[in-house]
Parts: sequence; C-alpha cells; structure tokens
Amino acid sequence: MMMHEHDDEGERFRRIAALSNGCAPPSDGCNTYRAAFALLQEFEQDPHTHIHLENNILFPKAVVLEGVARKHGRTIAVRSTRYLKLRAPVA
Repeated sequence: MMMHEHDDEGERFRRIAALSNGCAPPSDGCNTYRAAFALLQEFEQDPHTHIHLENNILFPKAVVLEGVARKHGRTIAVRSTRYLKLRAPVA
C-alpha cells in the first residue's frame, strides 16, 4: 500500500519537474523567481529522502520481522517509534 503511495508521489514530482524545467528558473528570472525554484527543489528532496529510507531500509526490515513473527506464531506490536516487540496473538 505505502509503496504504491510512494509511486504516486514520485509521479507528482516528475510532473512538477517537467513543468518547471527540472526546477531550473529561466535565465532572465528575477531573484524571487530563483528563490522559489530553489525552495521547490528543496521541497522535492525531503520526501525523496523519506521515501528512499522507507522503501530501501524500513519496509524490507519489516517484511523480515513479519516473517519471523509468523514463523513463531506471534504478531507484531508497536510499543514506541524506537522498537517493535513480538507477542502472542490475541484470541
């Protein structure tokens, strides 16, 4: 589900890049125009980093953890944003 959402966001950013000439202001653009394009490029980088971390680090680890939990007949309980704990399934 989230990977699909990430694909949608990627498509939105590709569209923005196409409409803005890769976030490059025109050569005759004023300083405000240049600043706006610089902020647009910075704005694109934050979600890009977020998506990379989830797709390439968090999601693969979650898949492994889910497999371990299922192997041991357990479910995954989130106790905090720092760690996950395996527990027996609730009947």
